[in-house]
Amino acid sequence: MPEDTPSPVEPPEKEFAGIISAVLACFGEEPADALATVEQAGRYLESFRHRPDFENMRAFLTASRQVFLALARVQSEADFAAAAGLLASSRAVFQALDLNELADTAEGLRLYFEGLTEVRRQNLTRAMELLRQAPEVLNRAGDFGGRFQPLVDHMAPDQLFTAGVIALTRGDLALARALLEDAAQKAEYLAATYYEEADDDWSFCHGLARLYRAYYALFQLWSDFSRLDLERIAAPDRMAREAREWIGRTGLDQPIRRNCYRLAGVVGAISDVLVPAARLLRALLEGQPTPDLDFAALEQCIQEAENESAALGEQGAGLIRVCAQLRAMLANLRRYDQARPKAKPTSRGSRPTQLFVMMPYSEEARVLEEALRRLFENEPYCFKLILARDRTLKPGLFDNVKAHMALVDGFLADISTLNPNVMLELGMTENDPRNRPVFVLRRKDGLEAPSDLKGRLYVEYALPEAGAGDPSEALVAQLRAAFEAIEDTRELLARREARFLSERLIRDRIRRARLAMDDAEVKKLRECFEAVEELEQAEPALIARKTGFDQDLAGALARIFKPLARDAAP
Repeated sequence: MPEDTPSPVEPPEKEFAGIISAVLACFGEEPADALATVEQAGRYLESFRHRPDFENMRAFLTASRQVFLALARVQSEADFAAAAGLLASSRAVFQALDLNELADTAEGLRLYFEGLTEVRRQNLTRAMELLRQAPEVLNRAGDFGGRFQPLVDHMAPDQLFTAGVIALTRGDLALARALLEDAAQKAEYLAATYYEEADDDWSFCHGLARLYRAYYALFQLWSDFSRLDLERIAAPDRMAREAREWIGRTGLDQPIRRNCYRLAGVVGAISDVLVPAARLLRALLEGQPTPDLDFAALEQCIQEAENESAALGEQGAGLIRVCAQLRAMLANLRRYDQARPKAKPTSRGSRPTQLFVMMPYSEEARVLEEALRRLFENEPYCFKLILARDRTLKPGLFDNVKAHMALVDGFLADISTLNPNVMLELGMTENDPRNRPVFVLRRKDGLEAPSDLKGRLYVEYALPEAGAGDPSEALVAQLRAAFEAIEDTRELLARREARFLSERLIRDRIRRARLAMDDAEVKKLRECFEAVEELEQAEPALIARKTGFDQDLAGALARIFKPLARDAAP
């Protein structure tokens, strides 16, 4: 017997040793291949019926076959109950033969599959106990149990997610949160343990982790809305959009990936409706002027969520019901809102100037994106930069880009690498009926532009050398000088209706005022006020109510963002 093949038995006959060695080597391999090996071993064994240990050998093969058959049933039919029964029988035979490691292997797998069966029966307490015991028993099985650890690891996230969804349907948010967070951590563990960053599965696992957390966040949002705990609802959760982005990188060539991508779209769309609906409901309940919502756009979000839910089949049935409830609730809010006064708009218009950014995903692109945000999302421009991944407006990648492009005031496109998606998006601006400005950026060492673009004026830039400090900060100086010389930039600034309240601008203001705020507080303020003008007009009480800040911090922010305070700032 090879030294690297562990064996819990010491058969006297050389022939039996070969059979055992061949079968033991199959533990952890593909079930179909293992079953073929066992069948071949069984036929070979028939020629040794006269041997004293024949019956024990046949029992060993039968028990091994039951293990592999159980795994095949799970793989092909997801029949966990039948698999658990087969494993219980094989465990009993292995124990009778005094093959303790194999008995523990069968028992560990049985516990795991029995736990998954209890999940489906919605017996979550029993299921969690069985799933907890399974790895402990597999660890006792030594090398044999370790061979099945990848199988257990890969099945764990989805089963924990299923258990979390069941807990959500029962209204047990505490248990659901624990289960879904455990599922997310298991998915991240898969990425770190079994895959490289270049693998599609690595991106998919990280997308799953975000999807599981986003799913819980959505139901927490729904619970807060239903209980009228509206102060907790400030902004849509970005996790669903991030999940959709990560999963979308995989190519969506597999049904499971496509369904997860659709589910992330549903979660994001419902969240995008619930948050403005909560703001409207809160204003109605408090007798305050109500915000002017785009009900047609919200209805479109619900319709898109419903379509994606329908594409999920049976898995989406519950989400379709959520969409129907959301549509009815939104209709009622709209009816109650019709006779109410509207909230006062910002002093210079309804929204900040927005620029759509077209760029690939790469380290160099991240440096450029950060530099563009530092330039345009702060004084003097205070524009809002939007990338397609920031928010899902349409279910398809191409439709989502078109939806974003319809809403903005101008475009920024980096053609340094001639990325196909960037070039396609740039081409869509050629026949823009609104003739919005298009700023084309090109790295000085980038690829040569196609002939039909060579007549354009570029904003050329050079990435700072490695080790030269903050690369994006050094790049800002180059870009600032280039954009200041462009007439379209000055025209956009002159037509600006409102100033975008970015996190960068907030940090700059509080730094100059020597006010300390942590990252969570800065993010909260940004989520509650989109335009600088909104914050300038807000009294401390309104800031405190919208953000949940204490009166001292709210008062300090009101002073910092008073127009006179801004003008006098050094």
